Amino acid sequence: MNRRLSRYRKQENLAAPEYTLNQEKRKRKKIPKWVRNLFAGVIIAGVVLYAPPLIMRPVSTEPVVVLEMDTVAIRAANEYLKDHPDDDFDGDGLANAKEQQAGSDPYRVDTDGDGIMDSSELSLTNTSPIIYNNTLLEITKQQMEAADKSVRSPFKINNVVLWPDNLESRAHGAVVKTLAGYRFCNFQGWVQFPEGSYVYAVEDGIHKELRRSPEGAVYIPKAETGIAVEAYERPLEMIYQFSCCGRPLYISNAVCGEILRFLLPEKGPALFTCRKMATADLDPDTSRGKEISVHTTSTQMDDSRFGRNHILLTDLAQVRRSIEENRPVISSLFSPTRGEAIVLIYGYTSQGDLLAADPETGEGLGKIHIEERASRLYDKEGKILQYEWFLFDGLGFSSYSKDRISFLMESPSVNP
Repeated sequence: MNRRLSRYRKQENLAAPEYTLNQEKRKRKKIPKWVRNLFAGVIIAGVVLYAPPLIMRPVSTEPVVVLEMDTVAIRAANEYLKDHPDDDFDGDGLANAKEQQAGSDPYRVDTDGDGIMDSSELSLTNTSPIIYNNTLLEITKQQMEAADKSVRSPFKINNVVLWPDNLESRAHGAVVKTLAGYRFCNFQGWVQFPEGSYVYAVEDGIHKELRRSPEGAVYIPKAETGIAVEAYERPLEMIYQFSCCGRPLYISNAVCGEILRFLLPEKGPALFTCRKMATADLDPDTSRGKEISVHTTSTQMDDSRFGRNHILLTDLAQVRRSIEENRPVISSLFSPTRGEAIVLIYGYTSQGDLLAADPETGEGLGKIHIEERASRLYDKEGKILQYEWFLFDGLGFSSYSKDRISFLMESPSVNP
């Protein structure tokens, strides 16, 4: 009995256990302070370096020129098209009246851009000229089977050998000569140039070397709007442009340059940027351009200009040839919805852009940006050929808005 009583008294003296949150907190491991500081520094650096390009937009320094539009030209152009139903303005083998009946564009050989000429869609493939389809892929497959060739079998365009990666590149891939080099459209794969195996993609005047194989072939990556390249026998000298708050500093050391290039964005707006470029980019070659003296000229043009859309590279070459012979070219810029403006083409830049002036005052108006293009085209004779043309954009007119351009190749009367 005494033992039980003493045991009971001992249990009464036992303290009740305490449970607190402080004990649980003590068990958690704290992150070292230097790790937290490093993590915060990385976040701040990322915000400083990469946030400005996302929230800021570069401001164009080029003056915006607004040309006076002749709205009466819209009615004149519509009447001219209506009065010439049997003519073929775009030369695709389909008369204007039939183009309008089918809903296709009388000024474009391939309205839907699927690689089948409008006339071929109606007479050969029995497809719609205004609905994109993959008929050219099927035709390409049939031709490969007949010739016992594969998708990667090489073919040559403009002395450039191409090894396409896929069927789309084989069917639609094209390459066209430019003033400085070449431009690839709808193509992805390996190519080999006659000029050399050191090939550079050119974007905004900056050269970037492309990957090449030991055999001298160069890989052309896929690009939605095409890719401009230049080929050389020897490699270009490369440097690194480090920019701090818009002030450039050039670094020739490859190790330092690659480290900065890895850490920093290549383009602004940003506080710090670093990009690799050729030394030739600092002093671009302007010898390929040409300018002549601007004089006031007579702007009398007949309505036949409404029956043309001079977008072939042969038309562009003729304009440049006229400039080289010191003969300016009168040009009509026409919008089906806004009207027409007449300008005087008095030169072109080393990049191929056209220089325009007011024909009545001789005052310079600015540039018309030119971009050479090429596409594969299934013609009215059932053959696949390369169709070479150009896009233009400037002075309020653009190919993307279905605007048209025409040139008066004859020498205008010049007033000194």
